[in-house]
Amino acid sequence: QLYKDCLRLLQHISATHRSVDARQVKVLVKNEFKKNAFVTDQSKLDNLKKNALQAVTNYVMHISG
Repeated sequence: QLYKDCLRLLQHISATHRSVDARQVKVLVKNEFKKNAFVTDQSKLDNLKKNALQAVTNYVMHISG
């Protein structure tokens, strides 16, 4: 579910900001999910989610600036 939510957010961002290369960001998201597919520790998962949210926030601030 989280992966699908990330892809939906990516579609929204790329529709709003034409400068966003949706394909490139989709590859980054996919690679991160593959890299962490076997993480089961809830505290590590929470940390990964927090880091992902911070990365998206930073990216949106960068393209909005």
